[in-house]
Amino acid sequence: MVASPEFRPLWRQHDVLAPGDGLKRFDHPVVGMLELEHTVLALSDTNDLSLIVYSAAPGTPSAARLARLLALVSAEEND
Repeated sequence: MVASPEFRPLWRQHDVLAPGDGLKRFDHPVVGMLELEHTVLALSDTNDLSLIVYSAAPGTPSAARLARLLALVSAEEND
């Protein structure tokens, strides 16, 4: 709020609904099974728009697999 005058009135409106949190499992074809925590944030004015954030708990096999996947993607981009 301090850094952005545009953000202050938006924050006061509280137009974000309660997040939907949970755990999802994905079987990725390259790195294998990923267990990712997710949070869903939906705007209250738009039922069809949401932001989903996935993350792996630090130090878990899923975190290591995500790091491996990032390295593979980065290597492909540099080719």
